Amino acid sequence: MLEDHLPTGAVLPIHGAVGGPADSDGDPWQMLARGTGGLVTWESMRETPSTALWGQVLQPGSAFAQQLVTIAERAGARNVLSSGSTLFRLELPTGQTMRSLVPAVGGGFRGMTRAVDSSKITGQARLIPVSGGAAAGLALGPVVGLMALSIGAEMIANRQQDQMLKAIRRAVEGLERHEQQKLMAQLMTAEQALQAADAAVLDQVTIPQGVGLSAAVTGLHDVKNQALGWLEHWESRVGDLHRGETGADYDDVKKALDVGLGGHESFPAQVWVLYRALVLDSWSHVLTAAESAVLNPGQTMENLQAILQRRLDENSGVFDRLRQLLLTLKESPVTVGVLARPGTGGQASRLDSRLGRLAHAIVDAPEAPSVLTATNRQVLEAVRSADGTVRVLQPSKTTAA
Repeated sequence: MLEDHLPTGAVLPIHGAVGGPADSDGDPWQMLARGTGGLVTWESMRETPSTALWGQVLQPGSAFAQQLVTIAERAGARNVLSSGSTLFRLELPTGQTMRSLVPAVGGGFRGMTRAVDSSKITGQARLIPVSGGAAAGLALGPVVGLMALSIGAEMIANRQQDQMLKAIRRAVEGLERHEQQKLMAQLMTAEQALQAADAAVLDQVTIPQGVGLSAAVTGLHDVKNQALGWLEHWESRVGDLHRGETGADYDDVKKALDVGLGGHESFPAQVWVLYRALVLDSWSHVLTAAESAVLNPGQTMENLQAILQRRLDENSGVFDRLRQLLLTLKESPVTVGVLARPGTGGQASRLDSRLGRLAHAIVDAPEAPSVLTATNRQVLEAVRSADGTVRVLQPSKTTAA
């Protein structure tokens, strides 16, 4: 009889085919132990959580809100849903994708793991395997996993990008004066399309053509490829720089950095464009791969995460190259010869200082949001209000079950 009073959790089979049948007869403890199941728990709430909200309010008819209700109802928790606000907590075996994403957007792993791992609930809960169909006839567990991936990717990409771009802006003044406005506008268009596509995934699982994601991603790839061309030129020229006992000659450094419109003064703005293109490209990989899984229901979550890891590792490699370039530039100070024109020494000093600040901005990776448990499982929390609307919560380092 005591077991009837234990808190209930649902375990979703995650690693099956997205549109295929899911095994609801598996042992929930074994699914969690093998990493093939996702844990969903819930509890009634009397007060609004103090944690900040993330994203827009999801309406009761949205796909994500409906999935949460379906999970709880199939686990026999209809009474919890009718008692007021409910806090849902999802722990999903998608943490490896989050770990692959962080270096691909130039971030650090500090803070990524939550200080309190509330998966301890599994030691004192009655777990019920829950599966079956979800929206659009897709398997419930994989669909929830895909939605969580899209939310986690946007959280990490936005956080890392905002922090890094602020650091670059603090390091280098007047970025907008340089000749990159068109490329920056293309990146803004891509970011807006990604945000709209993420919202569409949560609202209706699929991404409608009206969002314009395909065209925006094509434009994003064009910007990224142009920026990669800059990086290749910088690497080649900086590698060939002559470095004397006192440093690298000012004129030589200017020539090494001059790979496009605006001359060497555009170098910080070009780094800005390259960085942002890589962040948005990494985010788009997660989102478009999730959409592909929905459109190709035979694809498994294992295949999806393997594909994502390869793509994200490629962008991580580009960030490593960019960081190494900036560190190499700072190995030797920018100097001028004794016969240099008056005022050149001051110009060289300013360039040397600017390169140093830019290197620090890129190399000092910002802390990642706390989206993982100590066991490398992605965490997502959402509050369902009495009116059926759902609000996703910002990651919290101290949230406990």
